[in-house]
Amino acid sequence: MGRFQNSRKKIKTEIHIQNQIDMSKYVKTTSQTCEYTLKSVINHIGENIDQGHYITFVKTLNQEWTVFDDLHVSRTTEEDVFNKCKKSCYLAFYTQN
Repeated sequence: MGRFQNSRKKIKTEIHIQNQIDMSKYVKTTSQTCEYTLKSVINHIGENIDQGHYITFVKTLNQEWTVFDDLHVSRTTEEDVFNKCKKSCYLAFYTQN
């Protein structure tokens, strides 16, 4: 996502990730679908690249969101995932539909 400046300081611009994305306008020609569904997000909590903490959100096979925070694993809502990712999203993983 390009969340860090050359000074190693974190860029806090809000990012609005989406549950579904269509990449067809970025592909010249293809016979495959260009639609993708969000499956996981890694958030970086901290002020710069040298320190901080990473939390992972994963959508399970039964479409429930789970938070992995060190030894703590718990369920959460999709709304909570999107709200927490606005300023902390580091990586977002999508799968092709």
